[in-house]
Amino acid sequence: MKKNIKNIKLEEALDQLNRIANKIEDKSISIDEMIELFEEGTKLTLICKNKIEEAEKKVILLSDLIKDK
Repeated sequence: MKKNIKNIKLEEALDQLNRIANKIEDKSISIDEMIELFEEGTKLTLICKNKIEEAEKKVILLSDLIKDK
């Protein structure tokens, strides 16, 4: 994955994580490739976590606005 993953959408990141998991499960890849995929997966996981946390904050904020009316 060479594109800028910081601007990736959540759904795309999850799809890439799924592909990475499938590749890692394939016993025919090299250890070096497995490590590279693991590093990429770790970055994607952090991005997904942050995007989900941002969404949760927005939902809470909107819920609070609705309650105040």
